Amino acid sequence: MNSSFRKNGLRFVFVSLILVVSNSCQKPADKEAYLQNFRDFVERVKKYHDDYTKGDWEWADKRFTQYSDKWYDDFKEELTSNEKIEVLTLKLEYQNLKEPSVISDLLKSLKREDVDEIKDKIDEYIEKDLDEDVEKVMDGLKEIGDSAVKVVEDILEEIDNRF
Repeated sequence: MNSSFRKNGLRFVFVSLILVVSNSCQKPADKEAYLQNFRDFVERVKKYHDDYTKGDWEWADKRFTQYSDKWYDDFKEELTSNEKIEVLTLKLEYQNLKEPSVISDLLKSLKREDVDEIKDKIDEYIEKDLDEDVEKVMDGLKEIGDSAVKVVEDILEEIDNRF
């Protein structure tokens, strides 16, 4: 009876382990799951990377490729500009943990279309919403006091002079 119980217990642990491993290798269901799983992955690497063996890094590199390439391509149309920046940050953080010198290579490999898209969104914001947001800030500052308004006006004037 005890031997049977041990066999069943070991079988349960083995099947559970297989399910956990296979589940962790599946494509995330949506962009929120993708982002959270990528965050968790990088945090796990950050926590344990000092003790990683060659085999651990090989596993981590495979997972990283899924997050940074395959799954990123699957979800990139759904990601906001801020989320794309977060993904880039996660990529940089992982590379820095593995090998700090790789960051410069990663920056060189950024997809030009992603950089252009973020730039276009910033330009669109500046064109459509920046003036309104500055007005709101100015109105709020007027409520605080004239000295705060003067500081902001000086900053805006300096920005205008620089650009």
